[in-house]
Amino acid sequence: HKETDSVLKHALFILLKILRKAVSQCTEPNVEPTFGKPPFETVTISKAITSFINNNFKHYTAEDQKKLSDIGKYLLYLINKFSLQSPAVFSEKNPAAKSNAYKTIYFRWLAFCHVPLSVQSLQHHEVSQIFGRTFLKFTFPFIRKQFTSKIELVFDKIAPDRQQMFRALLPELLDSLEAEIGNEASPIWGNTPSPYSA
Repeated sequence: HKETDSVLKHALFILLKILRKAVSQCTEPNVEPTFGKPPFETVTISKAITSFINNNFKHYTAEDQKKLSDIGKYLLYLINKFSLQSPAVFSEKNPAAKSNAYKTIYFRWLAFCHVPLSVQSLQHHEVSQIFGRTFLKFTFPFIRKQFTSKIELVFDKIAPDRQQMFRALLPELLDSLEAEIGNEASPIWGNTPSPYSA
């Protein structure tokens, strides 16, 4: 379909130029000089969520910690599959957000995560392995809603013991994680500043 979002068109145009250059020179396409070298934050989403579960739920039983770890793995799976809104749509829905930072993340998500799924000559990276807190600050409310909706859709198909687990542990985990994402001083982020400008 015809893409009307100018930012997306610009990003795809840049990627096409990189691919054409690689073909003409018989080399591997390299998007890093244009879009940066991953990972883009010192503490990735994957490391942060693992640290979050290990540190914040130490008082739980070993069995419950294992269940929380399973929830965390499913959450990471959804984060990796999550499709970002175009900057135009995002800005329209979130006028107070830092649009330049979101645009940078969007470009990088396209170049390293989304487009490589259909263009095999580009190296594919998982979102949770190359992005960190800034990505989650922009996306977690949407990811949380999607996560909760997916659990509700399959709830009846989940084994009874796992149903009990989700009812008991999921709300607390998501509430706590959302608070940690908003907390710059949280130890799960390693007290490192965001590399994304306003």
